[in-house]
Amino acid sequence: MPLLPPFYAISRNFTVELLVAGALLTVVFPAAEAQQSRPQTPAGTSGAVSLPAWVPVYPGAKVEIDSHSTNTKSEMQFTGSTSARCPQVVAFYEKQLTLAGFSVVNGGFSNGDCGVQMNSHDPLGARAVNLFFGTRVLLTTPPKSLTEFSMQVVQIGRASCRERG
Repeated sequence: MPLLPPFYAISRNFTVELLVAGALLTVVFPAAEAQQSRPQTPAGTSGAVSLPAWVPVYPGAKVEIDSHSTNTKSEMQFTGSTSARCPQVVAFYEKQLTLAGFSVVNGGFSNGDCGVQMNSHDPLGARAVNLFFGTRVLLTTPPKSLTEFSMQVVQIGRASCRERG
């Protein structure tokens, strides 16, 4: 599969059109300023901490600040969970981070269908998202399986993980 060229911060939207198996695929990369102007506030927080808008969130996942970690302006820890199967969640993050221009290293599945570590960084080394995925079975009737993940977000430079205000 051909790789897309590295994505660098730009001041206007950047569109790539690819012809794949006879179908036109259009990918729009939003401007760098737009990426930084829409922070996402994780569920269960007071709003003092925000997940940067450039960090993908699995649809329907519950993401919260990890209160057990020392969080700084440039490095934050989040936890998340979803009822989706682990391979789907891993594939989502791998695809979204790759489309955003990040170099992604996926450690592969280590315990059945989960237990994955994924590291990623942007071409300039100013942003990184590192994830670890696992599965937890809830002792309900019938038993229910959750995909849980921890996420480390690193930003170096102008951007910070805390809202300014």
